[in-house]
Amino acid sequence: MLGGCSEDGPETVTVERHVTVETVPKPPKKHHRKRPPASAAPAFVSCDPNIEAKAGTTSCPFAENVFWSYWTSGQSTAPISVWSPAAYTSFDTTCQGDGTQVVCITTDDAEVRFSQAAVDRYSQAQADAFASGHDLGPDPYEGLPAPESSDGDDCQGYDPCITPGDDVDCAGGTGDGPRYVDGPVSVTGGDPYGLDANSDGLGCEY
Repeated sequence: MLGGCSEDGPETVTVERHVTVETVPKPPKKHHRKRPPASAAPAFVSCDPNIEAKAGTTSCPFAENVFWSYWTSGQSTAPISVWSPAAYTSFDTTCQGDGTQVVCITTDDAEVRFSQAAVDRYSQAQADAFASGHDLGPDPYEGLPAPESSDGDDCQGYDPCITPGDDVDCAGGTGDGPRYVDGPVSVTGGDPYGLDANSDGLGCEY
């Protein structure tokens, strides 16, 4: 037998190794806040080629009355009283324009929009025709400024305008003036100068 050797065979030696495992912390989860959905712009309905009314709060008859009242008031920026045929009452309405569009609102969320160009094109004849065929309330002209006639004077029912003054005769006729007018002349009043001899609504037809 060799010295140092066991009779039972070689001896097994177990070696233990310690391994250090490093734990890397996970980054915190990011919580993404959901953005609230953008509120949709209020919808408008077209009452005619020029006037729009806010859907759900504003009727077209009221919107048309707002346009008429705004024009008739001389485009006032102060609150104007506008009659609502649907509610059968008047509402204080405030209008503001930016040179391109006019927006009119009431305290109960009614809103009306129309272009400044439509306001500029509107005429007294159109306003009067609208007033005669629509429900504008008990007295639509109450509190509004009197409409201005041509040249700021009374035209006496003549178009082109003939202002009060000395007698007027048709140019080229037998009258002695001293004022003369070239015809034809539309006569819608009392014809104080007798220009419409055959009472057909036109004077100085020759």
